[in-house]
Amino acid sequence: MSVKSLKSKMPCNKPTRANDGKHDYKVKACKDGEEKLVRYGDASMPNRPDEPGRRKAFRDRHNCDEKKDKFKAGYWACRKPAW
Repeated sequence: MSVKSLKSKMPCNKPTRANDGKHDYKVKACKDGEEKLVRYGDASMPNRPDEPGRRKAFRDRHNCDEKKDKFKAGYWACRKPAW
């Protein structure tokens, strides 16, 4: 399936599982009338956001407070669905 047809069926700014073997999530990022398909997260890494120490370390390591651009994978990795 092409990116264009995949993107047209997705809702804006709602992360879903990627199921592509490489990435954990995908999202159609929308802002100011523009759209971009963003894939993020390593499918082979375990994700444990329920442990406060791990959550804090991830957010500190990735400077999550500074991520503002919806078209970047780092923005979504810091927010949805886990951290």
